[in-house]
Amino acid sequence: MRYVWMCLFLFGLTINLSAQWQSAGEPVKVAGSAAEEFTNPVWSPTDGQLIALTKPDYRGIWLLDLTDGSIRQISDETGAGFGFSWSHNGAAIVTRVAKYEGRIPFNEILVYDVATGDYRNLTTTKTRFRDVPRWSNDDALVYAFAKKDVVQYETGFVAAKDSVKKSIALVYNKNGKIAVKNFSENGEAIAKVYDPAKGARYINIAVSPDGQKIAFEVMGGNLHTMNVDGSELVDLGEGYRPAWSPDGKYLAYMITEDDGHRFTASDIYIVPATGGNSMNITKTADRIELNPTWSPEGDQIAFDDYNAGEVYILAIQPAAVQEEN
Repeated sequence: MRYVWMCLFLFGLTINLSAQWQSAGEPVKVAGSAAEEFTNPVWSPTDGQLIALTKPDYRGIWLLDLTDGSIRQISDETGAGFGFSWSHNGAAIVTRVAKYEGRIPFNEILVYDVATGDYRNLTTTKTRFRDVPRWSNDDALVYAFAKKDVVQYETGFVAAKDSVKKSIALVYNKNGKIAVKNFSENGEAIAKVYDPAKGARYINIAVSPDGQKIAFEVMGGNLHTMNVDGSELVDLGEGYRPAWSPDGKYLAYMITEDDGHRFTASDIYIVPATGGNSMNITKTADRIELNPTWSPEGDQIAFDDYNAGEVYILAIQPAAVQEEN
């Protein structure tokens, strides 16, 4: 062993002990077929056996139970599968659905009970929401951006005392910009709008599990991260639809190719949120891997295959990487 380390030293090599990621086996198919396609998997943040799914047209939400492979539908609403999110306690899913009164479109915000499939309509007026709904950190409220400002709705959840933070940062898309509204204990809010790329539009905004960092795409540009106060902007290079690891240290994302109408290629990558080397964890020619989501333990990635309408799970593991000085 001493000889190995001496050779590394003599040849100017070091071992980078910061975790890089690699696959730990072949992907395992868990849902979907040519007869019944599924897409956009989102893992429960608390239950490693539950993954929410939708269809390619984003109509409806299904729950995949990995313990027995069963799939249960909880929603048949139009648009429910786009931008839905789990509550932090894993008990519910909130989504924005599309409705019409004659030819006039509007939205409803629905909260689904994961155990029963029952839902509550939080909206009382016919409103068009410009961004997907987002949970407060204690799950007691759902926020949504409507017209010019944020609307909040009570969910009925009572949070444990130790889960409540003194300050909540709500991050949302406001007319293509990144808006951050900080709520204090007395309910007062201070909103700031960030435009880190100056004149760009931003999409697929994702907040880290601890609420301190934001990942986002510049439309027509690269994937970035920054702190919620706008500091420490990091350009991560090309990447789409970022998903935070449970510990907030890494991002899984996809790099795609298309012909202007359809995806023609895609792989899943993982990169440190602070920047560094990215790792391709799929590297396949026969599948078009999209929409990565982390398991609660951070040791698996689920994704869908665009061509086949199938959902897969890939075990991953960190690996020390050898680099030149």
